[in-house]
Amino acid sequence: MLCAGLVLTAHPARAQATTFWLDAGASNVRQPGSIARAAGTLGLGAEYRTRRFAVTGDGAATMADDSIGAMQLVLRTQFAPVSWTVGEFEASTTTVGIAMPGQEGNRALLFRQHVQRGAVRVFAGAGVGRTSRFSLDSRSAVQQLGASSARGALGGAFGGSFTGSLTLQRATTNDWQLIEAAGIVLKAPASSYGLHDAALELAWQRARFAGSASYAWRAGFGETRGTGQGHAFAASWRVAGPITLVAQGGRQLADPLRGIPQATYAGAMVRIQRGRTALPRSRDARTGGVTVFDSVSGAEVRLLPNASGGGADLTVTIEAPVEAVVEVASSASEWNAVRLTRTGRAFTVRMPLASGSHHVAVRVNGGPWRAPRGLARVVDDFGGSAGLVVVP
Repeated sequence: MLCAGLVLTAHPARAQATTFWLDAGASNVRQPGSIARAAGTLGLGAEYRTRRFAVTGDGAATMADDSIGAMQLVLRTQFAPVSWTVGEFEASTTTVGIAMPGQEGNRALLFRQHVQRGAVRVFAGAGVGRTSRFSLDSRSAVQQLGASSARGALGGAFGGSFTGSLTLQRATTNDWQLIEAAGIVLKAPASSYGLHDAALELAWQRARFAGSASYAWRAGFGETRGTGQGHAFAASWRVAGPITLVAQGGRQLADPLRGIPQATYAGAMVRIQRGRTALPRSRDARTGGVTVFDSVSGAEVRLLPNASGGGADLTVTIEAPVEAVVEVASSASEWNAVRLTRTGRAFTVRMPLASGSHHVAVRVNGGPWRAPRGLARVVDDFGGSAGLVVVP
C-alpha cells in the first residue's frame, strides 16, 4: 500500500516555525471477515507555520503482505481571524493502486466552525463524500456537533494538561458494501443507511509524554438496524531530542464519509523530528541593537484572587540583569508580547486572567519562549514550550 498526504492548516501560533519529520513503523490490521494483515510504513513530512497560517505536507509508503496499494491526498485549511473562532475546511481523495486519480477510491469534503469561550470549545460541521469500489458508486453525507474542554494544574506530581471532547454525528450513505461488512443492515428497502454516532475522547500531555483514549458508539436509525462500538488508544514518548516513540491500537468504526472500512488494528512507530523557530528579537534598551538570549534562573508565578471577584491575577517574577529586556506573552492576549518592568531585584508583571485555560510564556532579550517555573509545561510540535494555567 502506498499513501501520501498534503495538509494545510492555519491557527494562532507564537512564532514562525518550520518542522520536518520522518516516520517509520509497523502495524497489524484486520477487517471484518478477513485475516489479519501486517504492514510496514515509511513516511516523510514538513510543516511551515506562522501566527495565523500553516502549511503541512506529508507522504507515506506502506507495504502490506497482500501487496495492496493505495494513494491518499489530504488538504486542510483553517482560518482564525480572532482568538475565539476557527474555521476549518478539509478535502481528501484516495485511490486503490499507486496512480492518481485512479478508477476506484474516495473523494470527501468537510467543513467545521469552532467557537471558543474560556476553556470550552464547541463546533458544528458538515461534509459530503463519494466512494467508488467494485463497480459501486456511492455517496455519503454527515453532520457533526461537538464540544471540548481543557483542564490543567499548577505544578504538582501529576500535572500536565487534559482535554476532553464529545462529538455527535449523523450520517447517511448508500455504500452498502462498507456498512453491511460492519454488521449493519436495512430492515426494509430504503435508498440509504442512516447512522447516529457518538464519540468521547480524553487526552493528556505533560512535557515529553502524551496519551489519548476514546470510545465510540453507533446505532442505525430509520430503516437501518444494528449497532456498533469502537475504541482507540495512543501514547507517545519523546525519548530524547528529535526522537518520539508512538504506540496505538483499537477498533475503528467504518467511516462512510471517507470510505474507510471497520477494522481492528495495533501498531508502533518512531518519529524523528527537526524544526526551527524564527522569533522576533527584542531591542537592547541602551544601544537599540538586537541582543541574544541571556540565561536566567527562571520565572516564578503565583495565582492570586482577582479584586473584581471574577477570574484571577497571575503574577510573573523573573530575576535577570538590570539591562535585560524581559517579556511575557499569553494566549489571553493573543500572544502579544508585554515588556516587564523592574521592581527591586526582579522583573514583575501582574496579569488578569478570565476563568478558563490559558498558556503563558516568557523570554529574555529575544531568546526562546519558555514555560514559567511552577506551571505545567506544554510542549508543541516545534520545540517551543509554554506554561498551562487553569483559572476556576
